[in-house]
Order: sequence, then C-alpha cells, then structure tokens
Amino acid sequence: MRQKDIPLVRRLLATSSDASAGQRLEMLEHVSAENLEADTKLVLTGTGEIAAVGFLLVFPSSEDGITGILEGTVLPEYRHRGLGTHLLSWQISRTIQKAQAFAGNESLVLRVSCEPEDEERNLLYEKHGISRLVTQCQMRFDLHQLIPLRDLPADVVIASYVSERDDEMRQVFNRAFAGHWIGEFTQEKWRERFINTQKFRPEFTKLAIMNDRVIGFYLTEVFEDQPRHAWLEIIGVAPEHRGHGLGTALTAHALQIYQKAGFEACLLGVDDENITNAKQVYLKMGFVQEKALRHFAKKIELHAL
Repeated sequence: MRQKDIPLVRRLLATSSDASAGQRLEMLEHVSAENLEADTKLVLTGTGEIAAVGFLLVFPSSEDGITGILEGTVLPEYRHRGLGTHLLSWQISRTIQKAQAFAGNESLVLRVSCEPEDEERNLLYEKHGISRLVTQCQMRFDLHQLIPLRDLPADVVIASYVSERDDEMRQVFNRAFAGHWIGEFTQEKWRERFINTQKFRPEFTKLAIMNDRVIGFYLTEVFEDQPRHAWLEIIGVAPEHRGHGLGTALTAHALQIYQKAGFEACLLGVDDENITNAKQVYLKMGFVQEKALRHFAKKIELHAL
C-alpha cells in the first residue's frame, strides 16, 4: 500500500458492515508512514480494483514480550478464493520477521479478531493455530433516556483528569485488568495508546480519588467519524475497592456528563464473560448490546524458530 491508496482503503473499510470495521480503521491510523509499504498489502484485480487488504502492527509489550496485531479484510465478492489464507500467511511471516529484529529471544503473541458469526474467519484462524480468547460485546446507551443515579462510596470524590496522574491511572488499569487478554501497559505504550491520540477527550475523563490516591477512573474517547458518540473506553477500579459500587457510580457519572455535553449515545466494549459480571451490570443500567467481536491469539517462541 502506498500513501495515495489510504483514502480509498479507508472508504472501503468504513463501508464494511461487520463489527471489526471501526477497529480496522483505527489500527490503520497507527501504521507509520515509514512502514506503510512493508507492513501493508493490497490484493488487486486484473483491472486494478482492490480485492483485499491486510496490515499489521508489531510492538514490545511488558506482558507478551512482543505483540503483533493483524488486521484486514477480503471484499465479499472476492471471498472463497484463498485470498484470506494468502493475506494471513503473509501477515504471520512479516510479523515474525519484524519481531525477530527486536533484541533478545522473546515471545511473540499474534492477535486477531472477527465476528463470532464469521465462520470462515473463525476456521481460518483456528487452522493456523490461533486460538479463541474471548468474545467482546459493543454496548450502547441512548443518552436521550433517563440516566440512572448511583452514589459514590464513602470518602470517594470525583476529580478532573490531569496529566500528572497518568501513571496512577495506568497502575490502576494494570491491576484491575491483571491476567486479561489485553495485557499490561508500560508508561510508553499507555501514553501512545490512550493519551497521545486525537480521540482522547481529557475533559470527559475523570478520576475517583480516596485519600489523595487514584482508586478508579473512566477514560473517554470520541472518534472523528462519530462526533456525537462518546466512547467509554475504560472503566478501571483497583481490585481492593471493588464490591462497593464504584464502577457503577463511575459509569453513571460518565453518562451524566455525556448527556449534559449533548452527546447522543455512549458506547463501550465489554467481555461477554467477565469475572466482575460487568455486562449484566451495563444491561441493568439500560445499555443494549449492538454487536460482538471474537478475539484470538497465538504465542510463538522466537528462539525456537
């Protein structure tokens, strides 16, 4: 893929009806210009039209060693011709090549995703030894409806986001999601993924403070193509402060400020099976499930290759 191809590829991804479309668009934004041709691939028809597109991101991870995220799609009219197998094989080979350039004999974890109903992709990933991890659901709350009220636990106050507390937020996140498939974040990756992005909205990101310590928070993102939708990207509560309604209170607080700001809807992602029973909590608060995405992973020991 060349720089001039990006607008067309964006339009193709944006018109896709499956649940992965938004994720692919977001990931494409992270493919750097210097790696564009090497880390992306277009499959063209004889008349020069795009039949399929694939791309990847490879980066160090404190938990995985090295993470490789693979994305792409085959246009419906060109499926069942082996293009998906061709792209995935190229992605795996290229990801291993990039991972081996990092110092040390670390592990590489490949990560891919698709809709649960996409049987062809599910089988393709499993055929390549990439195992199912979890199914994540996209939930929606219509902000025209009444917002449920939830009280904060005693001695907890809500504070505005300040960059000086970024690392406290990161540490709460890492402890709250310890063992989760998303992995642990270093300071650099935290800022790259959540803070230093155009979609991060600090004015709609809040901290739960107790005794001058961050014990929970919610982080908000707004996408350029969905300006009236607020993404409740993270709700994190330190494990020792669970069970007192803080997560529910933070969610209700977020909905209230989104409504006051004039957003039409709040969106969030939650694992279908969650140890904190988060999905059921959201449903009781008035969220509805819109779609789902299944995540897969495969660990490769680079020293054994």
